Amino acid sequence: MVTIIILATLLTFAISMTPATYKIVRSGVGGKLHTEANVQELQGWGKFGQRAMDNHMETYVSFMGLAVLVVFLGDRVGADDITRFAVLGGWIYLIFRMAHWLCFTFSIPYLRTVAWSVSTIGIAMVGWAVFQLAAI
Repeated sequence: MVTIIILATLLTFAISMTPATYKIVRSGVGGKLHTEANVQELQGWGKFGQRAMDNHMETYVSFMGLAVLVVFLGDRVGADDITRFAVLGGWIYLIFRMAHWLCFTFSIPYLRTVAWSVSTIGIAMVGWAVFQLAAI
């Protein structure tokens, strides 16, 4: 689960680079150093990238809290089968959040919704593992 936590953090960084890259492309590196470039209105893929980042942060906070609890409780009680279930949920979350980011950035509506739904199932799996580990 620690590997998934690290990869989810790196994914969050990569997602945050989408709107930043758009701003650099639109205003250049020199223009990005000015305050106006930081408040410029995003268009096209830059706007979708920003919306993907905002959407990702809504799930990232919940996932990270639950993932850290799984690591803590899993080490404390040592229930390997429950921890494996949580790791599966973590991988599902991570893979489908990456798919969601790509679908959001490239404006693929139906697959984006499917990716969001499946990533939410991954969070629910990790949450279920936390409840089971806490009861032991």
